[in-house]
Amino acid sequence: MSSRIFSVCLVLLSFAGQALAQAPTPTPVDSNIAVSSFAQSRGNSCSGGSGSAGCGGCYPLDVSTSILNVLSIENPEWAPIGPMMPGGDPTLPPNSKPVLFTGTVELSKINVEGDFTGTHLGDDQNTFITVDPDKNGLLATGNNPPGCNDEGCNTIEMEREFNKYPLFAWAGEGDRIAALGRWIFDCGHSHAAPAGKCSNSATSCEGAGDCSNGGTCTNPAPNFGFRAELHPPQALAVMRSKSIGKTPATRADVYISADAGAAGDRCTVSHLGSSLEWLTSKQCYLNHCSVTTNRSCLVDADCAKSETCLRLDPAQQILDINTSDFEFDMPLPPKPAGATDVKTKFTKIKVPKGSVSPKAPIITKNLNDPTPSLHVSVPMSVPIGGKMPNVFAQSISAAWKGDKTKLTHVQVTLTGITINNPLKNNTPAVPQVCSNPSGGLTTTSCTNDAPCQSGSCAATGKACHANSECKPTDFCNGAGRCLGGITPGWEIWAEVNGDWVKLTGLNAVGASAPFTAPPYAPASQPIAQKFKFDEFVPSDGSLHIATTGHSLTCVDTFYGRNLIDGLNTFGLTTGAACLLTSTATDHNPGRVDVTHSGTGFAAHMGSTTTCTTSGKLTTCSAVSTGGSAGTCSSTARLCVADTDCPTSETCNITGGGFALGYTIQVK
Repeated sequence: MSSRIFSVCLVLLSFAGQALAQAPTPTPVDSNIAVSSFAQSRGNSCSGGSGSAGCGGCYPLDVSTSILNVLSIENPEWAPIGPMMPGGDPTLPPNSKPVLFTGTVELSKINVEGDFTGTHLGDDQNTFITVDPDKNGLLATGNNPPGCNDEGCNTIEMEREFNKYPLFAWAGEGDRIAALGRWIFDCGHSHAAPAGKCSNSATSCEGAGDCSNGGTCTNPAPNFGFRAELHPPQALAVMRSKSIGKTPATRADVYISADAGAAGDRCTVSHLGSSLEWLTSKQCYLNHCSVTTNRSCLVDADCAKSETCLRLDPAQQILDINTSDFEFDMPLPPKPAGATDVKTKFTKIKVPKGSVSPKAPIITKNLNDPTPSLHVSVPMSVPIGGKMPNVFAQSISAAWKGDKTKLTHVQVTLTGITINNPLKNNTPAVPQVCSNPSGGLTTTSCTNDAPCQSGSCAATGKACHANSECKPTDFCNGAGRCLGGITPGWEIWAEVNGDWVKLTGLNAVGASAPFTAPPYAPASQPIAQKFKFDEFVPSDGSLHIATTGHSLTCVDTFYGRNLIDGLNTFGLTTGAACLLTSTATDHNPGRVDVTHSGTGFAAHMGSTTTCTTSGKLTTCSAVSTGGSAGTCSSTARLCVADTDCPTSETCNITGGGFALGYTIQVK
């Protein structure tokens, strides 16, 4: 989250089974157990530092904010809850037993504020779940602050990096969900409220470091609000009302994988003896090709065709998806009179080449229950050809045989997105200059790599600036690169009734017409989209259209890289400025959230949405609400901060960073 990035940058600038052994109860877990001596004594021993006896638990930030204490909230960023509880999960951290969550989805979005790059390959996709009553014991006292929040009351957040989470299994609001994974405290958000008092003074404190002369933070002790989360899930099933042809059906989109990004890696969730090790020795990311290990990479395309890009060490994956089968209950549509059986449909989703998938799920019919359902068991514990399954991606649909309920076929087409404000700071955090191959930046201005010091391909000696200029199994040594400047691009995802797509053509926003360079002025030309959704809904049903996304900033170039390497490339001060771009200025384009209902699904809820209807076709434009888009107080110049405006002007934040165009047609 943004507060984590901000905290880390303060340091840099200053430095220049399916269920837990413990049965869920109706009472949320006390968030204060995260800092208990029992919690901090658990785990494998580490050398020195807080909790050196075991290095479990969380380590809150002192009010006084010393350099090392700022990093302590990331050391670790996530800690398993079960092992913190006496008599609970006996596993030693960072390991823990997976826990099954069930409930209803309240909100689904990416984290537009940015996450700590030292523990993320990319931003998290966040799904907020109102847990079922029998799962209330998986909440923590920090999950329900006074007045609740935008995500509702008594919700728990499921997080998985979006680049490790296929879109077919993203949830939509109102969907049912069953998810199995790591039950953790988010140590990066302590939220002490109220803070404590020192034993020997009236000084406010959150830790002993805030108290002088040997005082302790115990009079009274602070009340912490660590949030319980499911982070990351290793197996999940998202259940929604869909159809088989024109027949009402429930569709369960099921995804299982231990490759859950950095949060599923032992290195990133292990406590260090000293928080300073984040800046000196913590090397979690590999970033090299699977065979040509001297060749750096970020994606598979950076390597030879027969190779893959190893971002994290596969041997360090902490999630074990083979200890048990994944089981969940799949509710059926309303049972029509006289119906006695159901029909099912299985749709396989493409998985990476070489993956091992389990045999077909085992379906048990519970048709005479008060709430008819199917019990689904995915056999993840059974080997296939001598190998254990490592991924499952499939949609399972079920409908009552003979169901004559009439559904209306409605086609929703996303036609375009109009960028009203590119959400780029006029002055970039990092100037566009060449990097120094030995570390840091030079003063040589550039727009591409040509003015920068060239290197050589290791095998041939050919001059180069990047690996792509060498043979696929070769790599470029000793080259400078053109870095900094405005980071181009947006990432926007859109959903219709829970089916998600990623919008296209947004990679150059902020670096090509109409937003080629600052100062930016408004434009009206949409970027065309061609996504069609065929929905079969009751005539009195509804269509929900929503988006989530962000404008890319310098911090996005740090994801999936070790802090040590990134800071060596940019230099300490400039690297900190890059990391701060997600916090110093919000780059949130806002969100479209519109519901259509009524005759022809033309009526809508959304004050910034305008529609026209001709026959069975409704054409709409929905302007995003919220976000950080603004205009300068006296001119038409676009801005996200006062520094984007001429002297004496301020940036008036109005929101509405973009408009989504779409049509609704009753077929």
